[in-house]
Amino acid sequence: FSEGSETRLVVCQRFDKLSAASLEKLESYFADPSTTTCFVMVAAKADKRRAWYKQVDKKGAILEFFEPSDREWPRWQAYFEKKCGKKFEGKAWDIFVEASGFMLSSVWGEVEKAATFVGNAPTISEEAARVLAFAQGVPDVFEFADDVIHKKKSAVIRKYEKMSRAG
Repeated sequence: FSEGSETRLVVCQRFDKLSAASLEKLESYFADPSTTTCFVMVAAKADKRRAWYKQVDKKGAILEFFEPSDREWPRWQAYFEKKCGKKFEGKAWDIFVEASGFMLSSVWGEVEKAATFVGNAPTISEEAARVLAFAQGVPDVFEFADDVIHKKKSAVIRKYEKMSRAG
């Protein structure tokens, strides 16, 4: 959007956390949105049965993005090797994925950090990946216990494995 333009950009992070009262207020806006506003909503999940969702789908556009499944992660390795210009040795790729919290948007930061660390070397070793990944904060036992209490199964497994590797 250019300066002096009458177009506005409104971004609402964690849209799925809005209260019912807030959503009710926005429903009238979604029924008749402003032509000079680009309203971006970011949500972890959205109930497609809701009236606001149907209005947004009718009047605007909905783009859905999902993190790769366990089977899809290996397919991304070649892309990131090409992007950084280095090959990953051993389990280096798996370490990057785990260190990123299994978030595709964060993997590049891990890979870029390792590529800088190894300098002109053509490969990133498993050892280099491990040193960099586990130099970051290892989850503590309190975070782990909190995830157990809240039944966050995948987070519990990841944190358990990370704490075990870190000793």
